[in-house]
Amino acid sequence: MFKIQLLGLMISWIIITQVSQIQAQISGVVTDQNTKPIPDVSISNHHQVLAITDADGKFFINQRVEDSLYFAHIAYHPQKIKVAQQHSLHVVLTIRQALVEEIQILGQWADTDQAITQYTLSAEDIERRDYGQDMPTQLRWSPSVLMHSDAGTGIGYSYMRIRGSDQERTAVSINGVPLNDAESQQVFWVDLPDFASSAKSIQIQRGLGLSSHGPGAFGASIQINTQEVPAEPQLSATLGYGSFNSSRIQLKAATGLLQGKYFVKARGSLIRSDGFVDRASSDLKSYFISAGLLDTEQSLTLHVFSGHEITYQAWNGIPFRYAAIDSLRSYNPSGTEKSGAPYEDEVDNYRQTHTQLIYKRQFTDRFRLNLTGHYTRGLGYFELYKSGKLLRQFGLQAPAIDSMTIGDIVQRRWLSNHFYGAISSLSYSSKDLNSEWVWGGAYNTYLGDHFGRIIWSDITERLDPGIVYYQNDAKKSDFNTYLQWKYQWGPRLNTFIDFQYRRVAYAFEGPDEDGEILDRRVVHHFVNPKIGLNLNIHTQSRLYAYLGYGSKEPNRNDYVESSPRSAPRPERLLNAELGIYQKWGAWTLGSNLYWMQYKDQLIPTGQLNDVGAATRVNVEASYRRGSELSLDFRKDRYTWRFGCNYSQNKIKSFDFYVDQYDPDYNYVGQRKYRLTNTALALSPQLILTNSISFRLSKYLTADMDMKYVGRQYLDNTSTFETSLDPYWTLDLHTRLKLVSGLDFKLGVFNLLGQAYETFGWTYPYEGPSFGTAYSKEISKDIHRELALYPQAGRYFMLSLQWNIL
Repeated sequence: MFKIQLLGLMISWIIITQVSQIQAQISGVVTDQNTKPIPDVSISNHHQVLAITDADGKFFINQRVEDSLYFAHIAYHPQKIKVAQQHSLHVVLTIRQALVEEIQILGQWADTDQAITQYTLSAEDIERRDYGQDMPTQLRWSPSVLMHSDAGTGIGYSYMRIRGSDQERTAVSINGVPLNDAESQQVFWVDLPDFASSAKSIQIQRGLGLSSHGPGAFGASIQINTQEVPAEPQLSATLGYGSFNSSRIQLKAATGLLQGKYFVKARGSLIRSDGFVDRASSDLKSYFISAGLLDTEQSLTLHVFSGHEITYQAWNGIPFRYAAIDSLRSYNPSGTEKSGAPYEDEVDNYRQTHTQLIYKRQFTDRFRLNLTGHYTRGLGYFELYKSGKLLRQFGLQAPAIDSMTIGDIVQRRWLSNHFYGAISSLSYSSKDLNSEWVWGGAYNTYLGDHFGRIIWSDITERLDPGIVYYQNDAKKSDFNTYLQWKYQWGPRLNTFIDFQYRRVAYAFEGPDEDGEILDRRVVHHFVNPKIGLNLNIHTQSRLYAYLGYGSKEPNRNDYVESSPRSAPRPERLLNAELGIYQKWGAWTLGSNLYWMQYKDQLIPTGQLNDVGAATRVNVEASYRRGSELSLDFRKDRYTWRFGCNYSQNKIKSFDFYVDQYDPDYNYVGQRKYRLTNTALALSPQLILTNSISFRLSKYLTADMDMKYVGRQYLDNTSTFETSLDPYWTLDLHTRLKLVSGLDFKLGVFNLLGQAYETFGWTYPYEGPSFGTAYSKEISKDIHRELALYPQAGRYFMLSLQWNIL
């Protein structure tokens, strides 16, 4: 009997054990976001495909309840579902934006739960404050971002700094294609007017970020995504007007998806402004055209966008003494070398056209290929009136001109350039979606032709307009390849490793040790590894850590104005980030610490090199260390955002050189000063932002934006007398949605009319004062020439948009 009972217990245990692994009958339906059934979706576990959805998107399987199911379709984002105790499922898959949206993202765009210090703006975020101003004005409310405008209003030449780093150290790309000028590594936003209106989203990665295809990101990187396919036809017209005779006309149109696979969209813009600064006018034209064809496995998209800017030069600043006098704050010294009225054509005239052809292939739900070919053509000049010049040195030949003849001239300094290349990436996702490999790379070539012409002289009427008084051709090639691995270790932990190799080669004309101009070539090899870890503590909080190493080449001028013996070394950066995000109901907290340790950072020290040029010099050690805090509160009709950046930005030690003059103003040499623990230029210790948004009704919203910026030193000597005073500004935006698709916006900038400056330059010297409006006495024999860049007082911008379709 005992044996029979024991046998019965064993059989019962086996039955219970098997039942505990319930072979549940699970059924369900798979649809898209519009509840349209999706056929041919594969449903699998870790080992095999268990079912395929039928024509109605339905499926039926037997599966253990504790397992996960994986739903995959070539045209949709895959999804992993935990079965738990469910027996009936409704799974919604998100379309891959017709295989277009992700093209530029692979390898460069950070996921929201990736260990990257990031900030992403949606099209709605951009549109709320879009009045046709340049991109830096649009992005200035992002964490740790400062902007400067030559004309004082954000229309025309505008610049930004992130964590104190200038645009030379900010890698910018459009759909993955580098936008930074290959030679100067600057970003000239004015070349693409009104471009924010064509952006679907913008992501700012602070620090080194992920691998990019252009110059290294030594402060931040900005990824601009224009890859959007409107599902429905669209047609809109926008008219804008504002202070300083500013105006904008914009037309946008899109076909939507035709036959489910074709689309065309376009934008055209005209922007004009007189500027706050005298004669700082802007005449800007641009267009953006995108066309494509797509199906469930592949897509081909063509983007063509262009900008033409004619801006009166306002990049010299004003004498610091004028900044304290209201009637002189808008003074512009450009063009004043001409006697009498300022020269009316002291303008910058440049056109830049970009072409991008992007192909994407989805081989399976796990393999994706992206290929991008691009070509950018730039051509233009800036025109200068110069007085008291030795005419022979500009190639002018006439009987009335000898070696000592001095006269006035008008010169045009031209730049004709080509930038082209190819970018690729291939991604592989594991069957369980826990890991992804991305291999990518690019080869880009830049060709630049710099030359100058004299178009007028007051000495001779017989002037050959074809005379070129200088010419310098340059070539730069940039090859890079990277491998990224992302792995999901469990429901809470994910990591990534990013490893990049980059080769940069310059070919240009430059001086040797004796000052003779020769053809020169410089080649650099860089290895840039990065690693990140993200821990989801629970669904409402996460902790991340990041460590990266990067290298960056000097720019063209650093080489052209130095000999091989005095040529600068590449810059190096070790970047660590530690951050946390936490949500409590309506509250969201983001906080991070960052440490950016530089080796051989390039800064101006005033030192003359062996060919007599005051170029940038490597300093052994410098750093940026700080904390960034963001606090958001969203409830009902009210949103409050607060941001804070507190940082220390220092150079440990370097030699600073000051020019010396005798009592008769003859240059006699330089004096060297050893400086320690000084502040990096234009890097404030404290930045505060405070934004409040109200939705007053279904049709009316209002936003108030405040920004405080602490003291900034104009050079690296921490000289208080040549620093920018702290300032704060307050902007007000209102938006009213009217009937018949009309949308009205009003922006009032610098509401309280603060007088402030955002940029400047300074030249130190010892000896007698030059006695100009720029001259400022520091001590008895030490003086500074000091210029500032005032921004506009209170001004407004209006915008009326009619959404016809």
